[in-house]
Amino acid sequence: MNATVHLEPELAAFRKELPTLLAQYGVGKFALFIGGIFKGAFGDRVEAMRNGYAQGGPGRFLVRKITDQAEVYHVASPISVG
Repeated sequence: MNATVHLEPELAAFRKELPTLLAQYGVGKFALFIGGIFKGAFGDRVEAMRNGYAQGGPGRFLVRKITDQAEVYHVASPISVG
């Protein structure tokens, strides 16, 4: 199953809370969501990840950068063309 499906509660909560997160923390911090609940904003991704493991254990959590820009992901395909 797709990892995005497993994180849907956290992703939905992030999208819903983004305007508030931008107003309260500004651009650049990293938001932590566990079980669809906002747990805090952190100065860098590593700090947010450490807190995710500390608060949520090895279970599911989401760390996303608070930004007003859409995130774009570039994925190299393992399939060669030619």
